[in-house]
Amino acid sequence: MKRLRRCIVGTLAATSACAPAPPPDPEPRAPARAEHDNSVAKAQSSAPSPSDSVASSPRRPPTSSASVLVPPAKPPVDVIAKVEAALGAEVVDAKSIARSSLYTWTTLEQAKDIADGTPVLSKESSSTFGPSSFAWMLDAESKKGDRLAKLLFRTGFAKKRFAWSNSYAAALGLGGERYGPVLMRVDLAPDALIVDYPRRRVLDLSNKTVTVEELIERPARLAAVYWEGDGFREYVLVNESKIAKVHIADAEVMKRFMQDRALVSDLRSALASAERPVAAKLIERFTGSLVFQKTITDAGVREMEDGLASVGIDGVDQVATPKATFNLGAPRPALKDDCKMMDSGDISYRRKTCQPTGRCTQVGTKCAAVKRGGIRTSD
Repeated sequence: MKRLRRCIVGTLAATSACAPAPPPDPEPRAPARAEHDNSVAKAQSSAPSPSDSVASSPRRPPTSSASVLVPPAKPPVDVIAKVEAALGAEVVDAKSIARSSLYTWTTLEQAKDIADGTPVLSKESSSTFGPSSFAWMLDAESKKGDRLAKLLFRTGFAKKRFAWSNSYAAALGLGGERYGPVLMRVDLAPDALIVDYPRRRVLDLSNKTVTVEELIERPARLAAVYWEGDGFREYVLVNESKIAKVHIADAEVMKRFMQDRALVSDLRSALASAERPVAAKLIERFTGSLVFQKTITDAGVREMEDGLASVGIDGVDQVATPKATFNLGAPRPALKDDCKMMDSGDISYRRKTCQPTGRCTQVGTKCAAVKRGGIRTSD
């Protein structure tokens, strides 16, 4: 009788000395959610606790180590998914032409001049190469009566600078010819417009279409033109009054370049482990973010990664705020192709060559201007 009484008291005291021990759980598991902790505590006892028998009593936090939730280990970062998402944001295609900021490489001399207040857009043509491919294209199209070309081929849009939507695509230049050691980010005014010339449309910075008529009525809103040349494409900044700020190799620009360089390195790592269909998709997206229009290969990615690792940036660390006004001006005169065959004047090796060299080339028996392209600092 005394033993029975001790068992009853023990039950009320939430002990299990008199009850048969339950079979051990071969694989005890933590509950999936915190609200299940109390049920775990019950399963570990053969009798209810006093707190369970009183509905109004607050629940006590579980004390058993088996009821403590251990957060699952974080899965490793999926490099392939990370690269795919990052490259998706860098693709420049018909669905994503508009950009609020553009990047351009320039010389240290020009960067210092801009920091001191000289215009960001200062040249109509190159003293070495003459008019750019973009200028030659507008000249030809305006003669055909294209209304966008006729608007763009005016003196108010004559001074220009070439740019792109990221820092890595033009960092190495074309054929090893760098455009300069200073990277600048050009921020456009919020109401700026961009012409998508291949599709003859006008876009605001949210990539929404604006009518050509509206641009013709308010040409001062135009900031840049996207166009495609022979094997390359570029943005052409044509209106300084729609440039809000220019970050000249400051901390933000340096950080962006380091991120872009890391993206190319991550792409190389992803290609090494990705299955062929996934690798092909990554290459397609990367190609869609580049200036020079050719499908890049794995070897090309490695070459770009190695090249970017050697790129140094002169840190001017300045932010310029242009104070320009816009004037559309008159139509520009037709460009003159002054290339011609000239006698070398060398008696020993007398011959005719296409002059002036550097911006003229001989094609068959004809001498014509080189239609140069690429992200140059100026025409």
